Amino acid sequence: MRAQIFASPGGMLSPMFRRHLGTGLALTLLASFAPGCGRGRDCTKLAEVANRHSAEIAQIEARRSETPDTLATDMRALADVAEHGALDVEGLDLDDEALETHARRYGDTAHGLSEASLSYAALMETLAEERDAQGEAESTFRKSGQGLLDACSTASSACNAVGDVLRAQPESPEPSKLPALLERYIEALEALELEEGPVANAVGVRVAAAKAYEAVVRRRVDLDDEVDEARGRIHAAVQKQNALISELNVMCVGKE
Repeated sequence: MRAQIFASPGGMLSPMFRRHLGTGLALTLLASFAPGCGRGRDCTKLAEVANRHSAEIAQIEARRSETPDTLATDMRALADVAEHGALDVEGLDLDDEALETHARRYGDTAHGLSEASLSYAALMETLAEERDAQGEAESTFRKSGQGLLDACSTASSACNAVGDVLRAQPESPEPSKLPALLERYIEALEALELEEGPVANAVGVRVAAAKAYEAVVRRRVDLDDEVDEARGRIHAAVQKQNALISELNVMCVGKE
């Protein structure tokens, strides 16, 4: 009986990857294939490697990591599995020229998946480092805001000017727009040019805190863009690999 060599088990990444990568890796497993000669023998060799590759990925996704630190660890593990899978495929001694060409292309896509996974892991490591810096900057920014309010506990012309700046700020800005809003906020506070005193001092502290906060927010926005790019590279590698698998199904068993 003819069996489909490449049979998809469904989503190949658990919720922890799906949340961060957007969709699961729909990598496929290789079903059993009767030993034979020629192409049949070569298909069996390739099946053994791909089965092992897919099973190792399944073990990684079963960890259900949630934090940037553990995601980085698991993505490095995924990169290692993909790279070893590529090397194993490239090391196969295949006689069928057409199948050997497809196997080589399969190996190339695995290399691509490994590289993209390493990039994603590095970004998660950077994200973990930036998380502490951002938390500290946010805390300082909040405290400076309270300090400004305390300085304006008594009404004055300086406080009225500060109030005008504060009221002009949106309450819940989109994260991507926050750096530009902070920049304008800082410029508006600096433009007040208040005379020396408690309010002017509080405004100075607020400006310094806002600048530090703006810097970490800009880094986070840039980092998010890089994460999206790495995610796209992972998806592209998986799509290429799945397309090759569909072709191999036809070559080895004559069915999708």
